[in-house]
Amino acid sequence: MNKLNKHGIAVTAGLLLFTLITLYPIYWLIVNAFGLNAGGQSIVSVAAQNFENVFHVMGYSYLNSLIIAGTATVISVIICSMSAYAFARIEFRGRIALFDALVLPYLLPTVLLIIPLYVIFKTIGIINTFLPLILLYQLLMGPVNVWIGTDFLKSIPKEIEESALIDGCGWLDVFLRITLPLMVPALATMTVLTFIASWNEFILATTFLNRASLYTFTKAIFIFSAVNARGSIDWGFVSAASILGLTPLVIFLLILRKYLISGLAKGAVKA
Repeated sequence: MNKLNKHGIAVTAGLLLFTLITLYPIYWLIVNAFGLNAGGQSIVSVAAQNFENVFHVMGYSYLNSLIIAGTATVISVIICSMSAYAFARIEFRGRIALFDALVLPYLLPTVLLIIPLYVIFKTIGIINTFLPLILLYQLLMGPVNVWIGTDFLKSIPKEIEESALIDGCGWLDVFLRITLPLMVPALATMTVLTFIASWNEFILATTFLNRASLYTFTKAIFIFSAVNARGSIDWGFVSAASILGLTPLVIFLLILRKYLISGLAKGAVKA
C-alpha cells in the first residue's frame, strides 16, 4: 500500500510539474500583455495601449488568417471525408498502394519544396494571393485526415449502409444521410487539426505572401515585433498579439468541444 501511495504521489508531482511548465508561457504572455510587471503604471492603460497597437498595426492579418484557415479547413474536410469513404468502402485496384503513398508528402522537408513551388506559382501568377496557401494546406493535413476518416469508417459496420442501399438509396444518399452523421467524431477531429495547423503555419505564409495587406497573423507578428521608438522588441506588443492569436483557437475548440465529446460517445456506442 505504501508503494502504491508513493507511486501515486510521484505521478501527481510529475503531472503538476508538467502542467506548470506548460502553463508558464501563457502566464508570461498575460503578464507582459496586461502590464502586470510594469511598476507604477495602470494595468488598464498598459493593456489598452498594447492591444490598441496590435489592432492598429496588424489587425487586418487576423481576418486574412481566418479566411485562409477557414477555407482550407472546409475544403480539406470535404475532400478527405470522401477520400476516406472510398478507401474504407470501395474495392479498387491499387487501393492499398495508394493509401500507403499518402505518407509521401511527409518524407521530404518543406524547405526543399519551397523554391520549385514558388517558381510554379509565380509562373501561373498566383503569388501574393491566398490560393497557394489554401492549396498547400491540403497537403499539410490531408493525409492525416484521410487516415483518421478511413480508420473510423472501418469501425462502422457496413450492414448499416447496405441496408440503406437495399431500401433504394444511392451511394451519394447513403454517404450524405448515413455515413457523414456517423462520422461526426472523425469530422470534428479533422476540422480541429486542420484549422489549428493552417492558423499557426508560418514558413509557407512567409514565402508566398509578400504584400503587407495579405500577411497572416504569424508573419505579421514576425514582421512588426519591433514597433517601439528604439527599434527593439516590444514584448507587450508581441504578447498582446499572441493572446489575440490564441483567442480564435480557444473559441474554436470551445465551440467544437461538446460536439467532439458527444460525437465520440455516440460513435463509440454505434460502432
